[in-house]
Amino acid sequence: MGMVLLLHTLRDENIERVLEDPPLVWLVLDSEDTSLYIESRMERSETLPDRGWPTLDFSEQERVEADLDKAWHGLHYLFFQLGEGADQGDTPASGFFGRLKQAIFGAGKSQLTKEELHEDRGPHCFLLAGGSSVGDLEVGTGSARVFTSEQVAEIHALLSSWDEDRLRAVFSPAEMRRLEIYPEIWGNSAEEHEESFGYCLESFSILREFSGEAVDGGMGLVLHLE
Repeated sequence: MGMVLLLHTLRDENIERVLEDPPLVWLVLDSEDTSLYIESRMERSETLPDRGWPTLDFSEQERVEADLDKAWHGLHYLFFQLGEGADQGDTPASGFFGRLKQAIFGAGKSQLTKEELHEDRGPHCFLLAGGSSVGDLEVGTGSARVFTSEQVAEIHALLSSWDEDRLRAVFSPAEMRRLEIYPEIWGNSAEEHEESFGYCLESFSILREFSGEAVDGGMGLVLHLE
């Protein structure tokens, strides 16, 4: 199946409760099957209170899900490049961090590294960094992360400023292969390039529409890999 990235809407009040009590995140990810929630409580050696364990009340606009499938890493690469100004004559190598590196180490050509790609440089990196981690609770691959409604509004404004042309301008299959961008579908032929770009573009459209609906509802978000 591979790793997929899922997003769920959640209002700020419930985000605060999840951050205070991490096992509650299981009720966001699957409110019908409480077995993982109960297992998480038991692993923490918690005893069942007389009134039962804490729970969450959800509105109709909460727990709406978006599935980015395996396109999340490709999208992160594209968002990183756009956020660093790569389509505006600037690149991660020539932007602020690149200019700082050149000032220290000289003006030689600098390629984007895997370490740089996964740094938290702002809201354009939200798919893999930023927000608040829900404790040290493993949900799928790593911990879930949450973003408040204010942060989601900032993210959506950024997504709304990008379109197919700008995404295509920074789409570089060769570099994505070099950086081992998951799921490594960035082939050599023009047909493969178009197919893999279309895969990312489809998930981008889903994400932008989803974030817009979250903003309209005043929702925050929960993200996790599984």
